[in-house]
Amino acid sequence: MSSLISTTIYSMPSTFWRMPGVQLSFLSMSLARENPQVKTVTSKGTELDTIAFRSEDPSGRKGKGCNDDIILSCCLHYCEENFVNRLATANQPITIQRKVVLMTDDRNLRVKAYTRNVPVLTVPQFRKMARL
Repeated sequence: MSSLISTTIYSMPSTFWRMPGVQLSFLSMSLARENPQVKTVTSKGTELDTIAFRSEDPSGRKGKGCNDDIILSCCLHYCEENFVNRLATANQPITIQRKVVLMTDDRNLRVKAYTRNVPVLTVPQFRKMARL
C-alpha cells in the first residue's frame, strides 16, 4: 500500500505538493521507511524518528533568534563545507558541495540560507532535481 501511495504522490503536479498535508505525508513515509537522508530535528538539535510532535517549549531558547534562525542553525549543523573550487573567477564561481538542502518557499529564510551557503529549493524544484 505505501509504495502505491508514494508513486501516486510523486506523480502529482507541483500545486499538489504545496498542500501541507501532502508534505507531512511525505515526511511520515520517509521516516517510517527509515530513510537516512530525511531527518527530524528539534530546535535544540535533538534528532527524532517521528514527526508526531507539533510544538516545543520555546522557553529554553532565549537569545537564539526567530524561527528562521533556528531552522537555519539546524541546517548548518549538518552542513560540511566541501569546496570543489575555492577560487572564483568571472567564468567560474565558487563551487561548494553540500549534503543538506533546505526546502522552503519562505523568501526571507531563503535569503538567510543563501548568505550562509546553504542550498535552498522549493518542493517542486527538489522533485525536478531528484527526478521524482
